[in-house]
Amino acid sequence: MKRGLNLGMPDRKPKPLRMTNIIIVATLLVFWLLAIVSRAPTKVVIVNKDGKRILTLDYEATSGFAEGLAPVKRGGKWGYVDKRGVVIIPPTFMEAGPFHDGLSLVVHRGKAGFIDHRGELVIPPQFERGADFSEELAAMAQGGRFGYVDIGGKWVIPPRFESADGFHEGLAAVKAGAAEGGKWGYVDRAGRLAIAPRFEAASRFSSVRQV
Repeated sequence: MKRGLNLGMPDRKPKPLRMTNIIIVATLLVFWLLAIVSRAPTKVVIVNKDGKRILTLDYEATSGFAEGLAPVKRGGKWGYVDKRGVVIIPPTFMEAGPFHDGLSLVVHRGKAGFIDHRGELVIPPQFERGADFSEELAAMAQGGRFGYVDIGGKWVIPPRFESADGFHEGLAAVKAGAAEGGKWGYVDRAGRLAIAPRFEAASRFSSVRQV
């Protein structure tokens, strides 16, 4: 049987796909799909104490409402919405927590500070890390040590502790000494040691004072 004309072109048989090429293409496809899924917001459902859904949000995460606002995460950044789901503070922060006493701890450009309900930085990000306000003082870290600042961002108790907890009933648990050999005790609002550091661990005071 005569073969058809090939107009001077040499005969070429299609090369079979190698298994290596198939694996590479499949791997790239998986990564592409994962990238799409990771960018897509997740449905976050807010329920009341009876388990009834009151709000559905198209965000990656939330920690619930406090003082009328809830921190929400989208695109790797945190902002705040109200109980209608309306964005009050756009997602611009690396980290954000619930509001306490009108202020919320946020992390912006690697530093911790505080914002108000309008998103204004009332205490500029300048601390390494910290905690929420409790009894008008917040434990914040600078230079690897913890102290306490007031609502104006000024040091009331200079940073000299290895670790620190919030104030309750006028006292706060603090860890003094080296990181591995330090002990826990309690300071008052003036920074004086009310209970000398001698405990392996310490919790916050309650109406029944225990550690």
